[in-house]
Amino acid sequence: MPGRAWPADLRAGTGTLYLTSGRSVLAVDASTGLVTDTGLRTRSYDVRLAPLADGLLVWYPSGWSSRLLRFGLDTGTPPPGALARANRFVPGADGVWAAQVDPARPDRRTVWRLVDADGTATTSVAVRGRAVADGAGGLLAAAGGAVRVVEPPLPDVADRQADAGAVVATGPDGFLVQRCSGGACTTVLREGVARTRRVLDVPVAGSAVDGALSPGNRLVLLSQLVDDAPVVQVRPLGSDRPLRTFPGAGSGAVWLSERWVAFVGRDGLVLYDAVDDRVVPSRLSGVTRLAWQPA
Repeated sequence: MPGRAWPADLRAGTGTLYLTSGRSVLAVDASTGLVTDTGLRTRSYDVRLAPLADGLLVWYPSGWSSRLLRFGLDTGTPPPGALARANRFVPGADGVWAAQVDPARPDRRTVWRLVDADGTATTSVAVRGRAVADGAGGLLAAAGGAVRVVEPPLPDVADRQADAGAVVATGPDGFLVQRCSGGACTTVLREGVARTRRVLDVPVAGSAVDGALSPGNRLVLLSQLVDDAPVVQVRPLGSDRPLRTFPGAGSGAVWLSERWVAFVGRDGLVLYDAVDDRVVPSRLSGVTRLAWQPA
């Protein structure tokens, strides 16, 4: 699918936005909007994308074999080493976290390994409960109604304590954990390398899921229910007044820069400039999954 997803002078970011359109895996240069068909075709619409330092891992929650797309845009090869022995993947720093998860007991203690594109594992960590990406290449454990930083390890004992609640948004500089009880919610921002805590004065939302924090934690995108209807909202962090509300549930939001965010909305790929409050129509249809690889 040649052409551009958005005008060349837009400069939405610096890096590659991978996406699935129909059963094709496409690569979009965020700085020019230029679309390249990688040649890789997915075997099912229930597919996931995990970027690596020199490629893209395409995998299926159903357990179908994964494929590795190398830069140079080949049509995908079976992943080597530790990648081939895993059935669950979480984005990591310069690789992916990979594990063999028992689908009958997904919350048991599982060993996750940080693996590069050559299939070599460099770090191993045991996670009790569900493993969640922290948005910056690290790993969180979600179990027993609480969230704990697993990797990279935190030096201070207090910082290693779990936060009650669930992860509602992640980003390169922090993640949000929110706990709701009796109609009241408390939201904690864990930010920076040390993952310091900051309690927000305004909870993000009682029904928020699948959120994304912008670089610098200034803005947050949230998928939530408003008047029982699914919507996507972009708002300043700590404010309950959205900059813009989009209809639909949204999925897989990625911030291409501090101002540009891309996500899958009701009508397909949405590209939104949160600084100038403008929506740029996409020329791509049938988009279902996104993955961001900064330059």
